[in-house]
Amino acid sequence: MRNAVTLISILLLAVAGMLWLGQTPRHLSVAELESLGLVALPEPFEISDPLLFDQAGHPFNIRRFDGRWSFIFFGYTRCPDICPVTMSILGQAERLIDADSTRNDATEGFQGILVSVDPERDDQNAMKAYVKAFSPTFIGLTGSGAAVKSFGLQLGIGYRRGETVGSEIGYLIEHSPYIVVVDPAARHYGYIKPPFEASRIALIYSSLRHITVAS
Repeated sequence: MRNAVTLISILLLAVAGMLWLGQTPRHLSVAELESLGLVALPEPFEISDPLLFDQAGHPFNIRRFDGRWSFIFFGYTRCPDICPVTMSILGQAERLIDADSTRNDATEGFQGILVSVDPERDDQNAMKAYVKAFSPTFIGLTGSGAAVKSFGLQLGIGYRRGETVGSEIGYLIEHSPYIVVVDPAARHYGYIKPPFEASRIALIYSSLRHITVAS
């Protein structure tokens, strides 16, 4: 039943996101961005190397943020609801941006990232298959428990092991529900609050990409 509800939610969000195609991208005001769920920090702050690895086994360092606005979600591959829904929304947002013919190569500056809060079970193969299901360009990061926790603390994200559910899921993990935004200078810019919508994320990105970021 839960899987059916999740699938229905994803389909409804995809349909709603198509409204983006009829909108004209523009630079939004701070108040407008806040109304879309973006909470910008008073001052962005620099991030240090997270000591994590991508789904290909390559070290992920802060240079991978260069020139891109990164939208980062902390979740795990066995998550039954919020994680697949959120990653689907990010994938739909990327496709909406790409489908907008008024901006050539718009998605070159968009980067979707999933950081696993379940490194005990989420190896590189699991992450590769999972993120590929939402977008071939998405990055899946994993590493030691200490490295994931340290990176999460940098971005104000917390998580903890929850109840055992006695099924193929095994145990659940409680984690922060926000999408973290990192700017092209590898600084924590802010975060997006739920509920998420693909069209809103696409509009947020459209506005952010016109901001001049000092490196």
